[in-house]
Amino acid sequence: MSDGYLLLFGFTLLAWRLSGARTMAQLAYYLAFTPFVTLDLTDGGLQGAEDLDSGLVLLKMGLRVGTALPIVILLVRRRSAYGLLSERRFLPALFFVAWAVLGLIATREPLVPLMRLGELALFVATGALLWCDSERSLSLRSQLRVHALALVPPIAILACYAATDPALAMHVNQDGLVRMGSRLINAESLGTIGALLVLWSSYELKEPRERLYGWMRERGLPLVVLFLAGATLILARSRTAMLGASAGEFLLFSPLLGSTRRQWIWSTACIFGGLVLTVLYSSTIQAWFLRGESVQSLQTATGRTELWTHLLDESVPEHPLLGNGYLSLSAQGGFWHAGSYWTNAHNAYLAALLYTGIPGFVAVVSMLLLVLRSAWKRMHARAGERAGWPLVFAFGVLASISCTTSFGICGWPNPLMLFFYGLFPIAVLGLRAPESEEQTDEQDNLLDDDSTKSELAPA
Repeated sequence: MSDGYLLLFGFTLLAWRLSGARTMAQLAYYLAFTPFVTLDLTDGGLQGAEDLDSGLVLLKMGLRVGTALPIVILLVRRRSAYGLLSERRFLPALFFVAWAVLGLIATREPLVPLMRLGELALFVATGALLWCDSERSLSLRSQLRVHALALVPPIAILACYAATDPALAMHVNQDGLVRMGSRLINAESLGTIGALLVLWSSYELKEPRERLYGWMRERGLPLVVLFLAGATLILARSRTAMLGASAGEFLLFSPLLGSTRRQWIWSTACIFGGLVLTVLYSSTIQAWFLRGESVQSLQTATGRTELWTHLLDESVPEHPLLGNGYLSLSAQGGFWHAGSYWTNAHNAYLAALLYTGIPGFVAVVSMLLLVLRSAWKRMHARAGERAGWPLVFAFGVLASISCTTSFGICGWPNPLMLFFYGLFPIAVLGLRAPESEEQTDEQDNLLDDDSTKSELAPA
């Protein structure tokens, strides 16, 4: 296992270097994805206080603390981050964390939820640190490359273990159906990673080169990532991730997000070709979506709609204001449904409502709407300022869709959560203004102050 983490660390350093990142804050962000990978077949999930007796759980906790320390140290030295966190567009994220902490007062076992909330707060702080530490000269596309390539190391280590230890990297059900993503990383999280990388790589290949890093960096690297991410998305068999990736791709190549006529013609041809392939390989596509289940099971989201109905009828009305406590589906913690004990709502919106009540639910929805609204407005700005914003909008759409049946941006920590909050400041605040513009603004403010004083001075 130690050799595996050393290999993962090597992949992380390589991805950090290839992304064009240079700061320690960006390296700390890359390393923060390491604890999401489990390189052991034993149970390593922290869902209750009794799990703290597991050596693997303690190891992953140590990894989280070890990767969090550089972020905290760097954040303490960045005084500008404190002002950023007090910005009004950051209030939904800060409010959600604070309101969730308040809801832990009546929780029976607050230790694990408090630790998980600490991880969420760390992800929010990581986004603030990345924004304050970013180079003012970098374009949005360059910064999106830095954020996206942080997701590549989990895919790379999965490919290695698929060849050396398939039981850790792949799940085989009773019918013999193989699905990538098992103990090493959750299949839904893996599918979401693949979808995010598919959106980034296809957008990079669609847009003209920036000519900042050379052909291999701006064309060869996205091509490799597109191949790996596409294979990961298909083999993970995550239907929600596939739906989110398809919606994002449709938006990226549509006139709605400013694609050119030539790009729209090509995308229309691809859609037509996809429809033809759907007809020719309908049985294969149907088998992929069903995953060995019945059509009725697919219509009910593999029984999730019945769970959601039961939770809305029984659990939500109990504590509509503060919720049941973070990570608690009921006042007792879990929730009994159809003879099974559930600890995950499989819907981030409903989870926010159960965990933190109506105020927390509003905060989560507000964060997603802020990202979409901000990206939409900047996407329709002047031509020289809109590059990259269609991709941010597509990321927001994917996150919104992922929240419907997956972990989403609240609850149990997952790669999408870290990615979302890491990108959140850029999405809602835009890029840092160049120093020349900031100095000009400061001079204008000083002149305004001087003129105001002269007007108020007695004659």
